[in-house]
Amino acid sequence: MTETTQSENGSQYQLQTLMRGAAVLDLLADNDHLTLKQVATSLELDTTTAYRLLKTWASAGYLDYDSTTKRYHAGVGLLRLASKSHTSSGLPDVEARLRTINRKVEQTTSFSVLAGRFVLYVARVVANRALMYQVEIGKTLPAYATSSGHVLLAHVPHDKLLELFPDEELMGFTDQTVRSRTELLASLAAVREQGYAVNRGQLGASVAAVAVPARDADGEVVGAFSIAGPGQHFTSDDIYRRYLPALLEAAREAVKVVR
Repeated sequence: MTETTQSENGSQYQLQTLMRGAAVLDLLADNDHLTLKQVATSLELDTTTAYRLLKTWASAGYLDYDSTTKRYHAGVGLLRLASKSHTSSGLPDVEARLRTINRKVEQTTSFSVLAGRFVLYVARVVANRALMYQVEIGKTLPAYATSSGHVLLAHVPHDKLLELFPDEELMGFTDQTVRSRTELLASLAAVREQGYAVNRGQLGASVAAVAVPARDADGEVVGAFSIAGPGQHFTSDDIYRRYLPALLEAAREAVKVVR
């Protein structure tokens, strides 16, 4: 008998074993390696089921097992799949644009997409200057406290914004962070009208950033190009004469990014 689970709308069915297997790979995406205990605990599985899932992926070549450390790492099969996905996703083109921006402004450049209330960083070119924080590719930050997040949220329908932020109060990270939904909506309206967002210390007191929307061939906003760096390097002259023109040039042509 095939083990299935019904979807929320009741019209489709999913193989539960495959969904559990996918959850293992999702867990690996957030970790350098996996252990049997980690998989069983994180996915709330019994040890036998977790063991079978890991061994199946290892047998298929998608995971490698180190018998000395008892850890599972990404295997050749997974790396080959990731390489093909990277090529077809449009990320090489995005990365090329980020490198161009980086050469012009000598600051950290990033491309991010919206993931609910968060921005997910999918590409980045790090400048020589060290930031107080560095966000790795695949990590997320709260959208309401970042320039990229404001650019992306500015193009979300109003009803959806109310769903994403049902409470009036927002947690503050610094004195500059927007503290209420009312303030956020007003800021998003301004960003939508001007076509870019500037962040001065909303997430980290010493860090500043500027971002512009990236659109696909249909004109829909699918991501954001941004520049971030030490606050002292983000004077009005820096932003409007150097950073913003470089970002707008990078975003001039449509991007193709599969999320």
